[in-house]
Amino acid sequence: MIEKLKLFYQNERFPFIVIAALGLIAWLNPSTFLWRDDWLYLSFYYAGNYDLFNGHLASEIKPLFQYILFAEFYIAGLHFAFYQIGNVVVLILSAFCFFSIATSFHIHRNVALFCSLLLLVHPVNFVNAFWIFQQCELLHILFLLLSILYFKKYLNDSKTLNLLLFGFFLLIQNYFFPNGIFFPILFLFAYLLMKPKGSVDKKFIFVVILIFGLHISHALYVQTKMVIGEGVMSNVFDKLDYFLKLLATSLYRIAIPNFSPRSSIVLNFLPLVAMITGMVMAFKAIGDKQKRSAILLGALGLIFSSIVLVITRYTQPEIHYYYSALHFPFYFLIIAVLIDHYVVFKKIYLMIGSVIILSGFEFLDFRGKNIFAFRNNSNRQLMELGLTSSQYVPFDDPCFLIDGYFGIDNYPESESAVILYRSLLPENKLIEGKKD
Repeated sequence: MIEKLKLFYQNERFPFIVIAALGLIAWLNPSTFLWRDDWLYLSFYYAGNYDLFNGHLASEIKPLFQYILFAEFYIAGLHFAFYQIGNVVVLILSAFCFFSIATSFHIHRNVALFCSLLLLVHPVNFVNAFWIFQQCELLHILFLLLSILYFKKYLNDSKTLNLLLFGFFLLIQNYFFPNGIFFPILFLFAYLLMKPKGSVDKKFIFVVILIFGLHISHALYVQTKMVIGEGVMSNVFDKLDYFLKLLATSLYRIAIPNFSPRSSIVLNFLPLVAMITGMVMAFKAIGDKQKRSAILLGALGLIFSSIVLVITRYTQPEIHYYYSALHFPFYFLIIAVLIDHYVVFKKIYLMIGSVIILSGFEFLDFRGKNIFAFRNNSNRQLMELGLTSSQYVPFDDPCFLIDGYFGIDNYPESESAVILYRSLLPENKLIEGKKD
C-alpha cells in the first residue's frame, strides 16, 4: 500500500489531481443566485444589447466578459450549479497554471504544489467563487497566469507559437477585469531583466508594444466617449497612500483574510518595508538565476497590479476582498521562492503536514463564505415571493437603491428583476419573450 502511494505521489499528474480535488471540495456550493451586476448584465442580455460599448462596465473595463456571461445565461438559464461549477473550474485552472509557472522557475514540486493550494483555497477567493459575476476576475487572473507561463516558455525556447500564445493571453486578460492595461510594460521590464546578456528579441519587443498600444487606444476611446472623471495626476498623495494601503492590505490578507485597511503608517508602511527588505536579502542570498528571476517578476507584478486600481478606486474607503486576489499570484510566487530556499520541504510527510496545518488555518476565516451563502439564499427566497407579486425586494443589495441602476422600459428596478428572472424560467424562454 505504501509503495502504491509513493508511486502515485511520484506520478507527474499527482499535483493536478490534488489541486482539482481540493478545489472541488472547498468551493462547490449550491447557494448561488443572481444579484448586483448579474442583474445588470442580464438586463443587457434581455434587451439584446451585445455592443462592445454598451454604456456600463462592459464598455469601460470588461467588454469581452459580457459575451462569456451571455453564453452562460443562454446555456444555463436558472441552473445555478452551472455558474458555480464554471467559477470553480476557472479557479482550479488558475492553480494549475501557477503550479506550472512555479516549477518552471526551478522551485521544488512540493513547494510549488503547497503554494498552489494556498492560492486555490485562500478565503479571499470566496467572493470570486460564489458570486457569478466575479468570474470576470477569475478569468483575468487565469489569462494573466497563462501570459506568465508562455512568457517563461518563450524565454526558454524562443518558439514563435509560445510568443503568439503569450501575446494572445496578454491581450485578452485586460478585457475581463480593469487591471491589465499596463501588464505589457511589466513583461517588457521582466524581459529586459531576465533575458540573456547581449541579446534583444525584436519580435518580443514588437508584440508587447503593439498590445500596450491597443490597450491604451481602447482606454482613451472609452475615456473620451463614456467616462467622465478627474485627471490621472489629481490627488497624487491620496492615491499614493491608497497604493500603500492596497499592497499592505493584500500582504496582511495572506494570513489575516478579513483585515481592512487602516490609516496608521505603522500598519500600512512598515510591513511593506519589511517585505522589501526580506526580498532584497533573499535575492542576494539565492544563487539560482531562475529563482532570482521569479522574485523580480513577483515584485514587478505587485506594482503593476495596483496601478489601475489606484487610479480608478482610491476614493473607496474599503479595499474589497477580491482586489487582494489580484496580487496573490505574485505574492505566492515570491513566497514559493523563499520557502524553497529557506525551508526543508522535500519529504512528502512534511509537505502533507504543512498543507494540512496551513490550509486549516486558512479555512478558519471562512465566515465570508457562510455570509455569502446566506445572502444568496435570502435573495433566492425573496425572488420566489416576488414571482407571485411582481415585486422583488432584494436582500442586502445597495445597487438597487441607485436610480437608473438598470431597468426595463416602464418598470422600476424591482419589477425589472422579476421580469428578467422570469425570462430564464423554462416556460418563459428569453427568445419567446422577445418575439412577443
